[in-house]
Parts: sequence; structure tokens; C-alpha cells
Amino acid sequence: MSAKRIYLKSKQLAETQLLLSIRFACLMARQLEHPMQCKKVMERIAQLNQYLHYTQPSQPFFDAYCRKAGMLGTEFVLGVCPTHNKVAVCKLSQLSQQQQHTLTQ
Repeated sequence: MSAKRIYLKSKQLAETQLLLSIRFACLMARQLEHPMQCKKVMERIAQLNQYLHYTQPSQPFFDAYCRKAGMLGTEFVLGVCPTHNKVAVCKLSQLSQQQQHTLTQ
């Protein structure tokens, strides 16, 4: 295996771990109106922000979450604004019907 391929796999593994930790924190905060109100969710988002500040995201991550909202499980969506290094999470039910249709296709 080439060094570039190993690096890409480790980068995608790190991103997957961060996304899973955010999703799990969101699932634990389901009773809240908005997942961003939860301290644990905000801590996990801060970890992702720090990762994105120092690391260029992989192409699959960029395609799924940067400059648009991508699915984070079946109940939540996550979006990244790469120019301002901001991450946001919301419940799928909080999006408009048109936005939901676009995401689930």
C-alpha cells in the first residue's frame, strides 16, 4: 500500500470517529429542542472544528458536509462552512420539507 493511501485511510478514520462521536452526543440530547443546546454536542463540534482547522478534510467528507448539510444518521444533519470553520448540527425534522427531500435523495 502506498503512503498516500494509508494517509487517506487514517484521515477518513479520524473523520468517521469525530462524526460518530457527534452523532452519539446528538442521540443522547434528543430530548432537547435543538442538539446545539447540549454541552456534549458542543464539545464534539469543537473537536471537529479543531481537526478541520489543522487538517484538510478528505474528499468524501468535503463532498458530504462542506458548504451543505449532510446526513448524520437518520435523525440529524451536519453542515460545515469551511471558509469560516463553523460546524452546525440540527434535527432533520427542523428542516423544511424541500430541504429534507434534497438530503434524502
